[in-house]
Amino acid sequence: MLRNAAEVCLARYAVEAGVLTFTTDDACMLEQITAILPEVAAFETGLLEFLLRGELTVTIADGITVAGAGLAMGELTVVVEDTRGVRTVLGTMATPAAGATGATLATLARPTAGVTVYAVYRGTDAAGEPIVAVGAAPIPHE
Repeated sequence: MLRNAAEVCLARYAVEAGVLTFTTDDACMLEQITAILPEVAAFETGLLEFLLRGELTVTIADGITVAGAGLAMGELTVVVEDTRGVRTVLGTMATPAAGATGATLATLARPTAGVTVYAVYRGTDAAGEPIVAVGAAPIPHE
């Protein structure tokens, strides 16, 4: 059996009639998977944390409030979508930095029609890395 420095099976080998052959059986592959999966999961977790590091919260009551966390200054666009899927821009504005605990980025008037409000932030995160963050909320009907 051929093993790496961590004693994980890399392959089984045999010499028959002067010919060297390598194979991997189920037991060898199980050792490989057991060694690899924690590392893959760590990379996946890091990538998801990087991709989802910005957060927007859209709240609709008498008006629309958009709050964010972990964002630096950027631009926020708020749109309303109707039942046909047509979106209308309610406003685009520069935003202040939102710390780790979050801050109100914008307050707008409640739309008279529509089913969902979406907010899209384009800018940088608290570490200065480019980011796009999205939030949405259904419009409650009274």
